[in-house]
Amino acid sequence: VVFSTHRNHLDLEDQEFYKNEPIACSPLLAAWLNQELAVKFAVNEGAKCLNILKGNMLSPGSDRDDPVNREAMDLVNVAMKIAAEKYPAAEAWLSFGGGMPEFKEPIKECARYFFKNRIVYWQAPQFKKENYVRVEPGKESPTVQESFQARNHARTLILKGDFAGAYAAVQHLENDEQERNWVNKVHNIARYFMGNLPSTKKAPEINPLLQTNAPRCLLVAMRCEAALQGDRLAEAIAWTCTFFDAALLDFIEKQGWVEKLNDLEKTVTVKHAVDNKFTKWQKGKDRACLNCISENKYSYMTSGAFQQEWVNKLNSNVLKNYLDALNKECDTIRPVDLRNANMHSILNTKLTQKIKQVFNKAQLWATAKEAKERDGVFFLNNKLTKAVLRDLSYPEPAILCKKNIVGKLLKKLDDHEIK
Repeated sequence: VVFSTHRNHLDLEDQEFYKNEPIACSPLLAAWLNQELAVKFAVNEGAKCLNILKGNMLSPGSDRDDPVNREAMDLVNVAMKIAAEKYPAAEAWLSFGGGMPEFKEPIKECARYFFKNRIVYWQAPQFKKENYVRVEPGKESPTVQESFQARNHARTLILKGDFAGAYAAVQHLENDEQERNWVNKVHNIARYFMGNLPSTKKAPEINPLLQTNAPRCLLVAMRCEAALQGDRLAEAIAWTCTFFDAALLDFIEKQGWVEKLNDLEKTVTVKHAVDNKFTKWQKGKDRACLNCISENKYSYMTSGAFQQEWVNKLNSNVLKNYLDALNKECDTIRPVDLRNANMHSILNTKLTQKIKQVFNKAQLWATAKEAKERDGVFFLNNKLTKAVLRDLSYPEPAILCKKNIVGKLLKKLDDHEIK
């Protein structure tokens, strides 16, 4: 397909278009292509000429047609789509030897969209003797524009707490020797939030988050903050409530009599005899907080009414305050009720609008105004959250998130060298 122009409308303000249009170029080029390629590729139909600017069409135009006329690009779009559907296994060879510069990148991206990795760039290198350079499908180096666009897109998603989305948006660049330097950093942080933790040797930027004494509820808190940054309420509800579950296990684990807690088996191995207050059956229940399996191993119960039982027996004010907040009513709705509704069904529009009000009143989430006063943080800077993490030796989780995760990651994007 030879994309050409034929602007011949007599009402054109600038008659130079009419006088200087290279109307003979595209038929001659198409005829040459037919002659050169027909035998090799058995293209029976022959090359086609497509006038994408005709009549009185201009490029660039104004508003949305600046810098490229969209009607013209839609003609390219349709031609590429038809070609890709008609020849699903064929490669698309692109040549940008001439033409209007503003159309080159859109045509290239259009071809990449429809032909995926079946693209060959057929170009004559300037000041070199070779007739053309053939860049194999999928092997082309990202352009400078692509690098800027990808980093800008990643930045937007990172600031919204969508680290997995940021990596997914730039993953196509990680095979490039230069671009992978910053793409890998985005990937490492995304893996942390997804729970697929990389080695700290390969990802030193997350080392403060993976120290041996790091509580399990720290990751939950980070995930909750990330969800709130992107206004992903369903995620935020789940992580806010899960934060207590994880923190309770952290508080159990730090008891002096605990040797090891296995949260997959739901067991604890103990160093010595356990205070019988933990093994005493709860009233009306046939289970206790700890239930003996062997001499030094117990299964634990932490769900439902056992949450309050543990809080009382551990004598932890910070856990008590957080649990009370989860059960605080706002017009008959508690945050913990929203967790169940969120997990078991779809939240209707009316209830969705009330979610923030419920969690704001419980002081589990900051309002937009409060977050602005707290360095843009919604969950990590709340008194309830900070108190729990402070007792677990992580007194400033917001600084950890803003500086060690977001700040350093954005700096890596900013410091990327163009080579």
